[in-house]
Amino acid sequence: MNPGTNSIAETPVRWLHSLRFALLLLSLLLTLIFGSVALTLNQQAVAEPLRQTTQAQFSQQQQNLRDQLSDRIRNAEHVAQALNALANALWGRDTELRQLGQQLLERLPSDSAIIAAGIWPEPRAFQREKVRSGLYWTLSPNADTRTVRFHDDYNNPANISYHGESWYTPTRYQQTPDCYWTHRYTDPFLRKAVITCAMAVRRDDRYLGATTIVLDPARLERSMAALSRVSPFYVLLDHDQQILSAEGIELRNSDTLPTLAQHDKRFGLITVQLHNAVQQRIGDARQRAGNWDSAVAELSDNSRQLSHLQAEQILARLYAENDSATNQRDLLIKGDALTQTALNISNLGSIGILLSGQYQPAQVAGWSLDIWISAGVTAGAIGLALMLSFAFSGRVVVSPLHRLIQQLRLPAEDTHVDTTPANEIGVIGELINARHAHIRRLLEAAQRKSRVEARKAKTRQPRVEDSDSGWAVIDAMADAVAMTDGNGKIRYLNGAAETLSGWNLAQARGLDFDEVFHILDHSGKQRLAQIATRALQPAAPTGRAIPVMFKTRSGHHLPCKLSSAPVRDARGANEGVAIILNDARSVLAGSGQIASELRDKLTGLLNRQAFDVELASRCESARQNLANTFALLYLDVDHMQDINQAFGSEGGDEFLRQLGRLIQSDVGEGNPAYRLHSDKFAVLLDSADPAAAKLTAELLSADVQSWGFQWHGERRDVSVSIGLIMVDKDSGRPADVLRQADALCLQAQNEGRGRIASGRAQADKDERRDDRNWLTNIKKGLAEDRFHLSTQQIRPLQRNSDDGHVFSTLMSLEDDEGFWTGADKFMPVAERHDLAEQLDRWTIDQVFKHLIKDPELTVGIDFCIISLSVSSMQSPRFLDFMIEHFKDSAVSPSKICLDLSENNVHTRLSSARDFCRTMHRAGCRLSLSGVSTRPSSYKLIRELPVQLVRFDPALTHSADRDPVERLATESLHRIVHTLGKQSMALQVNSAELLRVLQGIGINYAQGDAIARPTPIVFQAQA
Repeated sequence: MNPGTNSIAETPVRWLHSLRFALLLLSLLLTLIFGSVALTLNQQAVAEPLRQTTQAQFSQQQQNLRDQLSDRIRNAEHVAQALNALANALWGRDTELRQLGQQLLERLPSDSAIIAAGIWPEPRAFQREKVRSGLYWTLSPNADTRTVRFHDDYNNPANISYHGESWYTPTRYQQTPDCYWTHRYTDPFLRKAVITCAMAVRRDDRYLGATTIVLDPARLERSMAALSRVSPFYVLLDHDQQILSAEGIELRNSDTLPTLAQHDKRFGLITVQLHNAVQQRIGDARQRAGNWDSAVAELSDNSRQLSHLQAEQILARLYAENDSATNQRDLLIKGDALTQTALNISNLGSIGILLSGQYQPAQVAGWSLDIWISAGVTAGAIGLALMLSFAFSGRVVVSPLHRLIQQLRLPAEDTHVDTTPANEIGVIGELINARHAHIRRLLEAAQRKSRVEARKAKTRQPRVEDSDSGWAVIDAMADAVAMTDGNGKIRYLNGAAETLSGWNLAQARGLDFDEVFHILDHSGKQRLAQIATRALQPAAPTGRAIPVMFKTRSGHHLPCKLSSAPVRDARGANEGVAIILNDARSVLAGSGQIASELRDKLTGLLNRQAFDVELASRCESARQNLANTFALLYLDVDHMQDINQAFGSEGGDEFLRQLGRLIQSDVGEGNPAYRLHSDKFAVLLDSADPAAAKLTAELLSADVQSWGFQWHGERRDVSVSIGLIMVDKDSGRPADVLRQADALCLQAQNEGRGRIASGRAQADKDERRDDRNWLTNIKKGLAEDRFHLSTQQIRPLQRNSDDGHVFSTLMSLEDDEGFWTGADKFMPVAERHDLAEQLDRWTIDQVFKHLIKDPELTVGIDFCIISLSVSSMQSPRFLDFMIEHFKDSAVSPSKICLDLSENNVHTRLSSARDFCRTMHRAGCRLSLSGVSTRPSSYKLIRELPVQLVRFDPALTHSADRDPVERLATESLHRIVHTLGKQSMALQVNSAELLRVLQGIGINYAQGDAIARPTPIVFQAQA
């Protein structure tokens, strides 16, 4: 082939001159034209008429919803006005009132939401001989017939007069003869949540009592079930932002608007607006009323159920001339990039507020997302058709030509042109192949001649034996092999021995075997010396492997098996010894008794012992070689206790067996799965790519959620929370890696069920150095009695709280220079090194010593709070220690309140539940600290028998400045109060924050605004 021909073959086809470019340009141009026409027609003929029709229909739906709800409320108010008129006309005539009131209620329709009614006179205002002389009727819940039952007198189950209840007291302040609708509350007589229309009974401007009509919100919701077809969703609220009725929206156990806003962000802005409007209404009422503070205090004092803040809200509503909080208005709330919510806020008489609306597609550049989607689909369909046409023409014409050009650029002897197309291109290919076949025949003849001449000229070369072939075999072994001379000096290390010891052959050659390899007995306590020289002795056993521990250069212990054999020369004399170490991976891969001991008996997976061995081996390998990065999956079953409660221990065991098989099947046999403890599993992945490891974790989580465990015909959905951590040479000790993986798994659980939290293990050298320093100081403090006990006084904020003093105990450690350091600095180190229980015992001893020494002090203290570590919570010995202290002293268990951290309880829920139940039965108080508005926190408050809930300071520290934070605090307090427990705020350092928390109803507060910590134990401060 001549030079001119080579130049032409190397010249590429320019893209601008290519047929592909011309076809693509034509397709794009046609797509642009047809897409623009389709978009214009879609907007004018379809989208705009559809939008107008939808808007008109939505407006009419909302108006119908408001009208139907208003009609039901007005009907209830008419019944209340009729009963009030009867009371005014027949005051003091017991028999007539009773008969006419019953007749009035019997005429109510069967679907009415009214479940009770009453006439409630002031003390001796109806009958002088009776302090309480109310008339009370209840209506049966039967939907077919409404049976009215009269009760001679209302009696609270606690034998408390109705004159101080939250629905009665505000009627004294009514300015107009209308209904005063209460907020939702639990009626002690009916034992259910109700709302009440209360009206004052007056004669000659004298307040005689009140009449009430009681509605059941649940019946109100059933009667409104038909409205779900009218509007996509609605929420009916009382004036305290409590949810009375809702349709078409997921509440997730939310009973107030603030708690609904926590998981449905659309209602966050509305919550703040309504809260601000209520505050504005209180401010306006305060300016108009001259005796505002005294009226609020009087209402709060007269009603045992109303806090100061609730009294302000009620009076502001009663005195309000207009209600800006409930003026009808529309909001458009952006949900995400694709949707928005059109919401209407309207007033429903005086019962509360109606939020109604529907989802709408978001608008982009003034057009709704539906228009864009429709236009995009139309243009996309046209473009797809044109692209398919482009691809077809390219496949038929351009691609065969391109292949022909590429093949022709190859040397002639290697070229065979594709002749598959049965057209002109195929004919050209056949002609080219015929010419190339002729050229190849000529080349092959020349090559045959050349090979014959080469064979004649070739001479035989003597074979040189590879003197290193024996070492190559040893170097290929997976086990670590060390060869020594007759004096026990290192002659050779294979690759596995270099990796295991951390020495290369150049460094180790000529050194004693014991200097390079630190071998301990199987317990890891005693050093085995002179291994090589002992193996050279005639009586030394050979071939038998013994279990040992190998200490790496980083200080880790790896279980291994050691065997040795003498190396003899041609005459049979010993010239050295070969020592073989089977590392941890070989031990796990073996069979027999050792392998069976490393299997979990329930699931058949590898157990915790095998996991510790493998993790230590992999961490050591990663420390020595950057390429040995791997991933660890730490799995915890969500709500395992629900499985055990539903199916019993037998079903729980079968669940774990099936789950273990599923995990191992998903990750593959090359990635071992382990059962660490109860419902906790781990998987070691060889993948060094974080993205691939994350994909494996996501697929495993999805498979578990779609699996569904079945037992005796019943199916239960399950999920696992996964902590994914990447491990490399900088990740530190195996214990640090496992601790960080556990923390990531806990983070995934706190974020919700079936989540994955990922990270990279990091070894903090400064933290390890600090650990050693703190560990030394803690041990010295225990030996030299350098620990000190301080207390901080806690203030009860509500009148119904206990009268005695309340204290929290604090521990400090004195250093060599006399400075005191708080327990928050050294207690985590003490927990990591198994000293936390000893410090907790010291605190308990000191508290009991002070209480026993001063009996009067013990009487004056209501209780003192002592924080416990997770070690003490899990230790049966600590339970015995506490019981013995109560037996040996006169201190009542109710004087001691043991505080548990929510984070510790989450990680050890089973132990925490047993500990709390035991101490609760012993009469000891219990508290839970670090509680926030997470769903997991609510579950712990409900499950554990704690009397006191201590809020996370991050939740309350700005409640005096941030309305959302104040609403969240108030919401959590209401949940705690509903569950029959008391609340406490921590780190209260300002008087304004203290005032706000007291107004919310928080029971206790601790912080510098109340009292500072003092080394004078249990000293009450004014």
